[in-house]
Amino acid sequence: GHVWVGCQGGVICSYDTRTFELWCMLPGHTQDVLAICSVGGTMWTAAGPIVWVWSNPESTDPQVIKEINNVGKDILSLLACESGTQVFCGSIAGFVVLDARNCDTIAVGSVDEGITDVVEVTMPDAPHAPHGAGGDH
Repeated sequence: GHVWVGCQGGVICSYDTRTFELWCMLPGHTQDVLAICSVGGTMWTAAGPIVWVWSNPESTDPQVIKEINNVGKDILSLLACESGTQVFCGSIAGFVVLDARNCDTIAVGSVDEGITDVVEVTMPDAPHAPHGAGGDH
């Protein structure tokens, strides 16, 4: 496998997870790459207000297949929801939720404090008793 690393100046570096050697460098963004996330078989990268969707992220020659420029503010975080159908883009101005299949905007929201990072919290289907609960004495 590979790890993609966003860099200053718009470059993305891909490293081999077994050898930790540089696999490839992907130029193209014109601003610092501040957010990256894997979405299905693609990789999404954000620099400034621009999101790129890349195909073939495991190859030495991934290609940008889509550019999204409808978020409005510099994106600081990207999160692919567990279902794989939505991508959450966080910025100082708030958030935009995009459809992962066609990149259409699903929802827009604002937060007075701004958003610097996002994480999905999922709950198990059935509640579990804490360890030691339920009369295990």
